[in-house]
Amino acid sequence: MQMTSEDLIEVTEFTWPKGYDADSTHAGLKPDQDDMGWIYSEEPADAAGVYTTNQFQAAPTKLTKQTINLAHKLQAVVMNAGNANSCNGSQGETDAIMMQKMAADRLQIDPHMVGIASTGVIGEPLPMAKIKAGISQLKLTKNVGVTKAILTTDTHPKTITVKCLIGGKVVTTTGFCKGSGMIHPIWPLCWALSPPTLQLPEMIFSNSSVQLLMKPLTKSPLTATLPPMTWSL
Repeated sequence: MQMTSEDLIEVTEFTWPKGYDADSTHAGLKPDQDDMGWIYSEEPADAAGVYTTNQFQAAPTKLTKQTINLAHKLQAVVMNAGNANSCNGSQGETDAIMMQKMAADRLQIDPHMVGIASTGVIGEPLPMAKIKAGISQLKLTKNVGVTKAILTTDTHPKTITVKCLIGGKVVTTTGFCKGSGMIHPIWPLCWALSPPTLQLPEMIFSNSSVQLLMKPLTKSPLTATLPPMTWSL
């Protein structure tokens, strides 16, 4: 595909940008479909997050927020559906940390380079034996199954890939999200992840990018302007 200055943005077939891998698996958290997955960057990526404004945040959300705030860098995100690890007290926090460490050990990276996200049933302990088994099955592939593995009440995956010209280079940005209810106004049930192939200028990380994140995802291909790993929890 050749792009010109008149063709700055093009929505294309869903694909992972260069330098990113992903995978999904069935860990047994849901009856008969993939329920765990991850996305991995070959190099640590700049990371930013927008989170629910609820005073209560589930253990995975709190841990990922803390992790990002350490250095605004991530190299992987591991996700599961079927259990939200929410309202589980100190045990939920311990399990979230263990999930993060399991993924880091599997990828041989620092735990502080791993974000985690869980969705599903609230108030039930995370079945760590299944989480451990699921992570052990994940590989570094170009599999797009993770876009389905994170779904709960959604009827289909929500994905987009955008190619655009930045500084004379063709940049690929891929985004996917889940959430079909309870999204407005505080996003307690929406994830959105977006990894582009190029580190964008520092100004992208201003309040304007946060304002873009808060707009409905269906209005425009907003992933064309998001930082390298961005999600809302």
